[in-house]
Amino acid sequence: MSLRFRTKVFGASLGVAAAALVLATLIIASELRSDERTSIEQQLHDQALLIAELISRDPEMTGPGIDAEADRFAQSIDARVTLIERDGRVAGDSSVDGEALATLDNHLSRLEEHIAITENQHWRRL
Repeated sequence: MSLRFRTKVFGASLGVAAAALVLATLIIASELRSDERTSIEQQLHDQALLIAELISRDPEMTGPGIDAEADRFAQSIDARVTLIERDGRVAGDSSVDGEALATLDNHLSRLEEHIAITENQHWRRL
């Protein structure tokens, strides 16, 4: 009888330890995802501010020049770059060139653009 009791206690202890390990793993994984997301958001925010600052230094740049800058920035940061006028028109896009820019949707109705405008984020000259 004593051996059976010890086996049950051992089994219960093992089960509790396994459950604690699973719970700890889930908590740590969630925290790591949250930290990584925050880091990515901060990096994107910083890149957007830098691009806005660089674009604002040349107020004479228009049309194809802005699109060329979007292409150049995209190569530098290895990401897609879209430069948007204050009225929502796309002025430059690293994935779209030339006449195709004029066919892109107005971005003013997009939630992220509305937030950027109302919070005055990433807007310099455009």
